[in-house]
Amino acid sequence: MVTSILGAKMIARRMNLAASLCRYGFSVWTPWVPRNNPHGRILGVRCLNEIRLHETFLKNGWMKPFSEDVEGMEPEQCHWTTNPGQKELKTLIQMFSELEDKKRNMSALIHFDYLVNTWAKKSKHPEFAEKWMKHRLQKKMNKMLKMSLILGYMNSFTGLSPSEVDENQILKCFMEIKDDIIYADSSTFAMVIEPLCMTSKYKDCLELVRNYNKSIENIKAVTPINIANHLHHIVNAAFRYGDRDVSEALIGQYKDNLSAAVVEKLWQGLLHQSDKLPVDYTLRLLGVIQHFYPSDHRVEDLKQALIIQGKQPQITETFVTRDETCKNCGATVGQCHFNEKSLERIQASIFETLNKHHSETFQTFLQFLKRHGKFDFVVDGMWVMHKFTGGSAYTQAERMQSGELMKDFLLRELPGQKLVIGRNILFQMVGDILEHPSITRFPVRYSRDERMKAASGIDDLFVLYAALHSQPDSYIISGDFMNDHKKQIDSELQDFYSRWMSSRTIHPKLYYSPKTILKCHKHFTPKPVTKTENGWHIVTSSIPLQTKRHTDNIRPTLWCVQE
Repeated sequence: MVTSILGAKMIARRMNLAASLCRYGFSVWTPWVPRNNPHGRILGVRCLNEIRLHETFLKNGWMKPFSEDVEGMEPEQCHWTTNPGQKELKTLIQMFSELEDKKRNMSALIHFDYLVNTWAKKSKHPEFAEKWMKHRLQKKMNKMLKMSLILGYMNSFTGLSPSEVDENQILKCFMEIKDDIIYADSSTFAMVIEPLCMTSKYKDCLELVRNYNKSIENIKAVTPINIANHLHHIVNAAFRYGDRDVSEALIGQYKDNLSAAVVEKLWQGLLHQSDKLPVDYTLRLLGVIQHFYPSDHRVEDLKQALIIQGKQPQITETFVTRDETCKNCGATVGQCHFNEKSLERIQASIFETLNKHHSETFQTFLQFLKRHGKFDFVVDGMWVMHKFTGGSAYTQAERMQSGELMKDFLLRELPGQKLVIGRNILFQMVGDILEHPSITRFPVRYSRDERMKAASGIDDLFVLYAALHSQPDSYIISGDFMNDHKKQIDSELQDFYSRWMSSRTIHPKLYYSPKTILKCHKHFTPKPVTKTENGWHIVTSSIPLQTKRHTDNIRPTLWCVQE
């Protein structure tokens, strides 16, 4: 009862705050606005009119575009050319007063604050952001506007290194907004994470995010915060303060939920702490994050880190051979493996969907899998057949010919046990042609009730479920990476699902000379980091020049590090 009353009060307070702010032309909750649009999402604010405020900064010579094409230039396409001082502050105050006199939309004023604070951050002058905040706070304003100014000031410190920051300033600011920020949208709330991670109170971020996500459970308009998107800030802070156990636990907990951008920042941040962390330790730690490869820039960071630690490494750019060895030294390169618990969670999501929309066929399918066990290959029969027919097998002879070509492909290219899944019409077309001891077939039939449901066309989920049932060594044979089915999976595992599909899906290619033939070969997905007898193998995200010309032979760059 108490919980429901508190929840009702919280929702009412959010609604009142949102209503008051909407009168001024902006919204507290704007999860539908692109995060990378400075006009669209600044401190949780949605601009209702596109006002190119940064053009006034360009005219004053404070910003300069990266290219000569100024028309349509956005702030991220410019760089700041001068350090802000008292003269610039006076000019900004005059410019802001003119905006207020013109009764511009409140969102335009918020965007002006954003540009000033960004200038202070990029020029590494947070004291300038403080002066601007104090000037703005001289006038009476509501709590949300005050919070946006304080957040802007806090984030101006993030342009400095942590050793240059007076953490008391950040913590003092945070205490001023702590009671109100819980009512902001998730993007605004997340802005406290990076500045807090520059202080000794970095651990508080985890509890703050958990409490915030719990407070919005019943509010559909607000998106929960995914702590994995901010993990690099917390991990780097933990290492700065000597809390290795905390960092290792966080990386182990969230390794399957990280994005490529966060992994890149983790590599960058940890290698830049080479004065505290042995390189071997850093590489072992980052090696648990599989399926994401750092950029070549991180190899240069690694080289500098090794030199700082008194080592003279020999680093050779090479690639992984088809024998899964290093072309340079001949050592075996490790293969990626996917976390079983995460795969089980994906399988459980698909189970729930199939059991809801295709209960009759799915129950038959479960008994079928129980009898037959695991398969080496799960074949998307509809896709493979379409490769041969192009959707135009009208005569019986054409259908039989397509069936023969499909059987030839299955036996020639896929050694081991194969499960072919397709709609009932597929097996009616080919008859008994696919009969073979190594080929098992499952027709997906729909009952009349199932045909009436919205999900009656998602027979691909049977393919996904069978492949997950047969892990870790099973492959999906299809040209469809089934990205439209990600919505059936928990949001925090959708990136993991995409990586698993990319690694475990074999996309056959059709050749017409001298005869129509479908070919494929297995993927090898190397670990980003493999320890060798004399050093390390590090796989990066670029493609070597010697493999770019051959579309069937594209492999990521392997850096052979010999100490």
